[in-house]
Amino acid sequence: MVGFVNLREHFTELPYLGIAFRDFDEAVVKPLAEVDYAQASGVRIYDKGYLVFRALAHLVGEELFDEVLREVATRFRAGILTVGQLKEILEERAGQDLTTFFQYWVWGDAKADYGIDRVTRRKTEFGYQTTVHLYREGEGFLPVEVEVRGPEGETMTQVWPPGEGRYELLVFDTPFPVREVVVDPGHYVLDTDRLNNVWPTKFVLAAARNELPLDGFLVRADPSSRAVQVQYLDRFGWAVYPDAMAAEGFVRYGRDATLWGFARVTDTLIGEIVLVRHLWAQPETGHPGIYWMPAGDLLLSFSRRPYPVLGLGLSWQGYLPRVYGGGASLLPLPGRGGRFYLQHTQELDLLPNIYLDLSFGLGLESPGLPAELWFGLSELHTLGNGPRGQRKLLLSLDLALPAYRTPYSLAGAALVSRVTPRAYLRWGKLWTEQDSSPTTINHAEVGMEAVLRIELLGGLIALQGVVGAAWPLPEGEGLLYFGIGTGH
Repeated sequence: MVGFVNLREHFTELPYLGIAFRDFDEAVVKPLAEVDYAQASGVRIYDKGYLVFRALAHLVGEELFDEVLREVATRFRAGILTVGQLKEILEERAGQDLTTFFQYWVWGDAKADYGIDRVTRRKTEFGYQTTVHLYREGEGFLPVEVEVRGPEGETMTQVWPPGEGRYELLVFDTPFPVREVVVDPGHYVLDTDRLNNVWPTKFVLAAARNELPLDGFLVRADPSSRAVQVQYLDRFGWAVYPDAMAAEGFVRYGRDATLWGFARVTDTLIGEIVLVRHLWAQPETGHPGIYWMPAGDLLLSFSRRPYPVLGLGLSWQGYLPRVYGGGASLLPLPGRGGRFYLQHTQELDLLPNIYLDLSFGLGLESPGLPAELWFGLSELHTLGNGPRGQRKLLLSLDLALPAYRTPYSLAGAALVSRVTPRAYLRWGKLWTEQDSSPTTINHAEVGMEAVLRIELLGGLIALQGVVGAAWPLPEGEGLLYFGIGTGH
């Protein structure tokens, strides 16, 4: 542990869980030309490679494994040690056949998930009996320790043997009542989902310090919104807002999709469900393998406001050879018409580390739509949230200056790792056609801002903060603004 960061869990196991969950996992050792997910090679080789070595050391014995490493370091100091040679030396010293391990976990793309199905307990004449019903999915199963724990820190451990069976039943006769059961308490095997390794389900309250459990839900209280948030990594979570009488939640389905929704009770029930299909591209990078990059999202939504609204959306982004991004959305209202919005940003290289972003936004909607669906100009800070219109045009020039990367600690809780100064000029126009009296609103502003990359848990969680000042054109009083959101 370093501060609140567990180096093994957060810097090694967590990245592996990420690529395994998104199906970007593959064999640790394979020819470069056969690599299917080159963008994950660093995690696959170093993080997963370390976890495979750690599992191997636990399998043959850590003391013997360390002796073998010292031996091969001396023997092959001026030569090359192949994976096959390491396997043969370990087999000779340990007296074990390690062919299955290497086939699955070194040369193969095995994945395994070990979990607790249910636990039953009863008091006996001589103590307590606990029956643990276990299951596992995948392949390449390894021997796994299962530990039961009592109220005073008492423990008892059994080994769940390897094999091909999917289900196992372990019986513990203990002199103490069992309060907790943990599969693989030392995190010695590669496991794609550790939430099911603990009984009962684990909840960790993030109070005075940052927490990020790999085997339980993280519970946070947000003082600003007075919300209670419960989340497991980036896979699923929910939040309850008592003051607003609202709730929201999401579920991520690997690299393919995310389902998000919210509900709120006002005079009636309003809410929204959004299904997001994540899109990927495989650009040419010069790597002999296949490189994957996010290419955008396809969205389908249904909301009740309280009238029903069907939404369609498409976003796009690219980084090679040019940086760009944008999106289009369509909200058809049955019997009322619809609303369409299009926006795009193109980045131009001016000088080394100096970029110019050219952006536009165009919004159109049918007459007679509710005013809450009209367009605003939230991109213009000096205009506030006041005027809205049925037509919208936005033009923006953003000049990004060289970033500086002097780390700055925020009271030890977070780190500002990068600051990018920007200057911008924006102009927007709204049109409104209502009661045969069309009106238009024009507004322009100039501003400067600093975009901050804020890292938590050593960079495992990144946020983006903005601090800036804006002035309306041609004249007017300026204002300061700030905001925070997810990092990029």
